[in-house]
Amino acid sequence: MNGRAAATVREEGGAASLSSAAMNDERRTPPPPGRPRAHRQPVALLRRVTAVGAGALLLAGCGLFAQPTPNPPPGPVLAPPGTLAYVVCAGAVTPVELATSTPEAAISLHLPGTPALGDYAIAVGPGGRMAYVDTSPLVNGTPRDEVVPVDLVTQRAGTPIGLPGTGGTHAIVVSPDGTTVWAASGGSIVPVDVGTGHVGTPVRVPSAGTVSALVFDPSGSTLYVLGNASVVPVSVASHSAGPAIATSLTVSSTDSPHGMTLDPAGRQLVVVGQGGSNFGGRILTVPLPSGPATAPASFDVFGSVASPSAVAVTPDGKLALVADGPNNWVVPVKMGTTLTPDPPLRMPVQSGAGGGLSTQHPTDLVLDPGGSTAWIVTGFDALLPLNVSSLTYGSPVPVCAGAASVALAPSPASG
Repeated sequence: MNGRAAATVREEGGAASLSSAAMNDERRTPPPPGRPRAHRQPVALLRRVTAVGAGALLLAGCGLFAQPTPNPPPGPVLAPPGTLAYVVCAGAVTPVELATSTPEAAISLHLPGTPALGDYAIAVGPGGRMAYVDTSPLVNGTPRDEVVPVDLVTQRAGTPIGLPGTGGTHAIVVSPDGTTVWAASGGSIVPVDVGTGHVGTPVRVPSAGTVSALVFDPSGSTLYVLGNASVVPVSVASHSAGPAIATSLTVSSTDSPHGMTLDPAGRQLVVVGQGGSNFGGRILTVPLPSGPATAPASFDVFGSVASPSAVAVTPDGKLALVADGPNNWVVPVKMGTTLTPDPPLRMPVQSGAGGGLSTQHPTDLVLDPGGSTAWIVTGFDALLPLNVSSLTYGSPVPVCAGAASVALAPSPASG
């Protein structure tokens, strides 16, 4: 039995455990490149190594870095306190310690096939102990929608949970109480019970086309679904869709789960997409609970047809940042009664983490909890920081190849 078939995730007091068969499978498989989390934990132990012991270590292998990375010790290993980014790729998740911009070893999802680029999104449950990836690997040429639970304490993926659909898997959220995952599957959203793995009846979202973003209202009672030209409210209690709120915007060709966000005050949704006769970039707001949408602000003034993929709003509600993939830039937008786009911030051209010159196409963007740094998935293999105060870029952090979206969460040690 392979690890993917044997691994099962069980919620136990907010944590999760894996079967011994899965753990044995992980020990047989060399860990991927990156810093294993286990290596940075026993600092106190390393400080107690005697001079003789240290010399023996060096003589044993002519340098530790020349040796294969040892497997992590058994048992959970917590990350250092702080916020982590979890970047999802075609078959793995890379954790990044944001305080030090340090990538950890990628966590394999053990998928049976490779999903199409962008057909994967990630969400993290309360407390930062479990993540869930919505994806659609191709098996014998046929897409198979599924949710993969990932234990962020043991850093191992569990058995995928099959969804009754074969559509796009571009968005996923965890309910505020942590009991239910809602995953996009084509034009439907599917509830999955976190405790049992039970898959509920899909909720078909009229007029959505392919679901591209999911956002809860502040109470957690309504889930707003972004689709083509509309936002649709779905009652969590009745699992029923309400009347669509027209936006007139088509979804960006760059798949991202963050083309819609809730403003910090919880009074309105902020939506990006393409509109107008030239299908240029647009941003608008949708007052809660039922709209109507405001008139969109245009990015056409910058002289290039924009395709906004993701948006985030600073904690004070005064500034939105919009990632535009084809133009390789981020547009700051002043929030208020009217929305005012400022000149775009062109992304730096530099060597990609996988080698060669990166095109730097941003596919996703989120803000850290304090709102001081925006973290941008870019170049398909890097996470790029943007200082919100100075609007300047920092150094890219290498992540797994094919990166498309990111979620932030407190370290399990912080929860």
